[in-house]
Amino acid sequence: MLFRKEVLIPVNLLPQDQNLKPPQPIILDPTLKFPLSARLLQVWNEFSHTHPSDRGDSIVRQPWVICGDKVDEGRIAEVEEAGAVVIRVQLDTAGKQATPFRSASI
Repeated sequence: MLFRKEVLIPVNLLPQDQNLKPPQPIILDPTLKFPLSARLLQVWNEFSHTHPSDRGDSIVRQPWVICGDKVDEGRIAEVEEAGAVVIRVQLDTAGKQATPFRSASI
C-alpha cells in the first residue's frame, strides 16, 4: 500500500487591493435576541471611540441587525444604544421575511 502525505497550502481568494473595506456584519435575528455582550459590538464600540489617526489601517464596520416588525421598541433601543444598527422587516406568519430585499441598481 502506498500512502501519500498531503500538504495543504493556504490560498487567499480575496483580491490584493489594499483599498477594500471589510465585509459588512449583518445578523439576521427575527426576535432580536442578539446579546448586547457580543464581541462584534465590543469591537465596534472600542473602534468607534478612537481617533481616526490612532486607528491605523484597521477598519471595523458597524453591525447591522435585521429583525422582525413585531419586536418591542424598548429592545430595539437597547440594541441600538449598544452600538448596532437595527433594521426592521415585515415577517409573515411563519416568521419569514414577507417582502424580499430589493438591491439598488448600481
